[in-house]
Amino acid sequence: MSTPTLAFTDAVTAPTPYAAGLSEGRADAATTSPKVTAVRASWIAEFADPAYSAGYRDGLAFDRDLEAVLRTRLGRS
Repeated sequence: MSTPTLAFTDAVTAPTPYAAGLSEGRADAATTSPKVTAVRASWIAEFADPAYSAGYRDGLAFDRDLEAVLRTRLGRS
């Protein structure tokens, strides 16, 4: 009986720092108060990778912009 071997041809690719920040920013915008996300954004801007920081900021902005558009379209400004 032979021992099975593992092939690592299907390696999982980690997201880029920007994509990771974008995902976290969108998640925080959807689940956390604006006051908390403002503090997190300032910490991330100061201490995190610049690409992650840019993604986080864009993730927060995307969700805010999306919410504003939906409220306007639904007449709930």
